Amino acid sequence: MDAKDEKICSALKADSRLSVREVAQRARLSVTTVHYRMRNLAKSGAIRYTARVNRRFSDRSLVAYVLVKAMPGVNHEKLFQRILPRPEVEEGAIVTGESDLIFKVSVRDMDALNGLVLKFLRLLPEVAETRTMVCYMVEEK
Repeated sequence: MDAKDEKICSALKADSRLSVREVAQRARLSVTTVHYRMRNLAKSGAIRYTARVNRRFSDRSLVAYVLVKAMPGVNHEKLFQRILPRPEVEEGAIVTGESDLIFKVSVRDMDALNGLVLKFLRLLPEVAETRTMVCYMVEEK
């Protein structure tokens, strides 16, 4: 990505529903240039268009971060791929430090969070320890 691509991505991050003309205006580039570059960025996988559901309109308003420490010798990537598809998981990463993995989760309530952590994660033989941090407030625009 070069500086022009960065300007385009910055405009799209602010509002992914912008028209090519609006992105061009914000990035101060020609419409033709923006159209061509947006198409190539999407084709290459550099940008993806997704919808983020506002939690205020769903039944999953409780947000938490769950840190996972794997058992010694466990393949972190395989464990990550096993946990990531869960519907509660919004995003995750393999990290350094005391924990090996971190997941941002959204659930209906504490019972659902307990179900995810106690009845799924802690029962995995690859998991040595979990640490959960509940978010008090998550503002959505």
